[in-house]
Amino acid sequence: MSGHEHHGHYGHRESFAIPGGEAFLVAGAHDQAATVSMTLCPDAGERIPFGKIVEKMEAVARIAEDAGGIVGHIKGFAREDEAYAHASVTEAGRAAECEGDLSASFGENADIQLVFIVLLIGCDDLAVICKEAFGAL
Repeated sequence: MSGHEHHGHYGHRESFAIPGGEAFLVAGAHDQAATVSMTLCPDAGERIPFGKIVEKMEAVARIAEDAGGIVGHIKGFAREDEAYAHASVTEAGRAAECEGDLSASFGENADIQLVFIVLLIGCDDLAVICKEAFGAL
């Protein structure tokens, strides 16, 4: 599956393949922070473990800070039927704060949303970091 991208008034928008599905990414700048929002969409019959999402959120924090950025906040949640999980990362090297069913896996009917806010890094750089981390989900 090939990604599609364009730049416009609302920032950089792109879709790309992830193992077992597709991700949709929107990158932009707010004040002096780079922002990326992502939606993960598992394919029919596929499931994404929330623990793997948390690992990738923590990896983005480490890579962004190694690139000179300062993590403002990284949040992610997933919801499907009665299952719900939420994670928050506020700095690299610190474990995510989590709540809900962290052992849950989420499938094609899930709502899986993530947002990344990082200071001192460009929005295109943050988009590449997110894409590389989640493209290897």
